[in-house]
Amino acid sequence: MIDKDEIIEKLRNNGQRLTRIKSEVIDIFLNTKGYLDASSIYEKLNKNADLSTVYRNLESLYDAGILDIVYKNDKRWFKLVEKHEHSHYVICEKCGSKKELDFCPFPYIDGQIEGYDIHSHVFELFGICPKCRKSN
Repeated sequence: MIDKDEIIEKLRNNGQRLTRIKSEVIDIFLNTKGYLDASSIYEKLNKNADLSTVYRNLESLYDAGILDIVYKNDKRWFKLVEKHEHSHYVICEKCGSKKELDFCPFPYIDGQIEGYDIHSHVFELFGICPKCRKSN
């Protein structure tokens, strides 16, 4: 996993400052397993910032290549970018655990989308892990 020094370096390379709120948001991601939405980050900040500030910081961290975004249930969910960038996962919706897939599905669809020059992709599956399924 990426550490805080690497994140700060990425921010500087991207021309961004490390503000107090941005530092707190980064700490939340470093200490949390799985994906987070803006509301849960806002709650963890103990109202030290308004929700629009949280969104701005999430967007700037995404722009710097520090966070990935996944769209699910009409929300944006964020996670830290992994060091080995090109991985795909199955993610448990209950506990946040994830299992890395041992293949990339992109070659199966590459070239089938007419008119687009694809530069990157994200592929993640969401479900319930065996451990959480057993506990129900």
